[in-house]
Amino acid sequence: MFIQGSLSHTYSGRKKKSYKVKKVQKAFKPLNAKKHQQQFHPAWWEDQRKKETSKDFLPYTDPECKLYKKEISSKYTVSIPYNKGTYQVISENDIEHIGK
Repeated sequence: MFIQGSLSHTYSGRKKKSYKVKKVQKAFKPLNAKKHQQQFHPAWWEDQRKKETSKDFLPYTDPECKLYKKEISSKYTVSIPYNKGTYQVISENDIEHIGK
């Protein structure tokens, strides 16, 4: 059995009285600009924007150029130690000790 209820009706089915509450509005006060002008501070990014100056131009470098990566990777070897586990990067000096 389902019982449905309502907040606007009583248990017997009669309609309840509704009471309306009026909100009290605060009186309008005009803004005193001189009083609030001392408290006003511009946002921090406005100060940063004014301080920023143009930066020096750097010489052009090709973003596709990966030569430095080849130079660095030629000094290392990738191998599996002890025939198990994850791959490890090993320097040229330790290549002879890979499987030990």
